[in-house]
Amino acid sequence: MSRALSELDAVLRQIHAAHGKLLEQLDAQQAAMKTMNLNAMAEAAAQQELLRARLMSMDTQRRALAVQLAREMRIEGEVTLSKLAKLNPAQAASLLQLRRDLRETIEAIRLRTKIGSRLASAVLGHLNTVMRLFAAAVHKGSVYTKHGTPNLAGRIGAMETVG
Repeated sequence: MSRALSELDAVLRQIHAAHGKLLEQLDAQQAAMKTMNLNAMAEAAAQQELLRARLMSMDTQRRALAVQLAREMRIEGEVTLSKLAKLNPAQAASLLQLRRDLRETIEAIRLRTKIGSRLASAVLGHLNTVMRLFAAAVHKGSVYTKHGTPNLAGRIGAMETVG
């Protein structure tokens, strides 16, 4: 195994481990969101940002190793793990398994992020609506119904809640 290929394998394993930690932080953030624990949400978000920065630096390192391997092995076009596995049969199983594991972890992160963003969007939308109702009630303090609630427009549209 060439030195660059072994370094690439090590970097890919580090990337996979960092993605696993990111997945744990996403789970912690979602658990905090369920209980509305603001401190835990902030801590999880801070840890996620640190992990994302670390992943970006590791990805830069991975790209540099891929370019180096392309030059060493005279690979035309984009260097993929499939091409590297074909050219290095001894490490093929390890590289392809690592690729599968990484894809599974990234897919799990994608799903958790999608769920978290939808939850955050829904909470933010409700909060925005409440603040608009409150602002309208304060702005029109003299107009109330006989039940003591402010007299507001019958419907607040989606575009009004964003603005």
